[in-house]
Amino acid sequence: MEKLVFGMRNLPIIKNNLKNIDEDKTKQMIKDFMENNFNIFDTSYTYHRQKAENIIADILVKNYDHKNFEVIDKLPIMSFKNNEDIDQFFKRQLTTTNLDYFDYYQIPDLYTVKTDIDNYNLVEFLNDKKTEGLIKKVGLSSVAGYQQLDTTLSENDVFDYVQLDLNYLDMNNPNLQMQKCFNVACKHKIPIFASEPLKGGLLLNLPKKAVELIKDTTGDTPLTWAFRYLISIPDIDYIISNMSTLQQLQQNMQIFKNIQPLTSRELIIIDDIIKIIQTSSMNNIPGCTLSCSTCTQNCPGAQRR
Repeated sequence: MEKLVFGMRNLPIIKNNLKNIDEDKTKQMIKDFMENNFNIFDTSYTYHRQKAENIIADILVKNYDHKNFEVIDKLPIMSFKNNEDIDQFFKRQLTTTNLDYFDYYQIPDLYTVKTDIDNYNLVEFLNDKKTEGLIKKVGLSSVAGYQQLDTTLSENDVFDYVQLDLNYLDMNNPNLQMQKCFNVACKHKIPIFASEPLKGGLLLNLPKKAVELIKDTTGDTPLTWAFRYLISIPDIDYIISNMSTLQQLQQNMQIFKNIQPLTSRELIIIDDIIKIIQTSSMNNIPGCTLSCSTCTQNCPGAQRR
């Protein structure tokens, strides 16, 4: 099973216009991805200012049988006022993507999910869509709130997986709750999709001392070690990487085809790398928070994966 998922948040664009996706370059990236036996794509209504879902219809569905690929899409709860809005929006997403069903469909951001579940009868809605065959698996994502995550998973059996922002820096940061959220997901024995494996690109641009430490140990790159760290955690089922160029895609695929977990010695070195980061200026850079109105080449995480 190939664990790499093609995240469609940062597709190649024309003239730095986030809405103007370069379909020729994207088509080549998708072609290479499929030909190398990777087949899961993560999209959202909000990506590329509401244009990313069109790529599913215009490239994936147009050129490949759905039985040969899987799509993750999301419900932007904050956009709705009532249940009818949600149902109409869901139908529009199916139309936009030209899919008969979603393989994975999730509620993003757990900050207010308890209120949203109650106000919109989301469990009933999602169960109905599963019964109708329009959703195969339902998930939710969480960037914080392990207690809320635990409560939500305990009270609702509709969820089949969770998506968490996981990387070696955040999972070892006591001020964040990613490790606790991960532990909750493991407790519930629910599949885990890891997003932000490179912390918005920051783990590609490590201090020189950390880069040399990795190179002297195995000859690898920071990119390889960031992925190897997550591969070392057996409870992580898939890793989502948002790739912007064919070169990034091919590099990531090559890593995953030959990837090995970090050894016990290398995991100790990860602790040393974290200490180096914590004492460097990059410790004050938050990484990608998805709060920007535009994602540009000038982002501090130059390779935003």
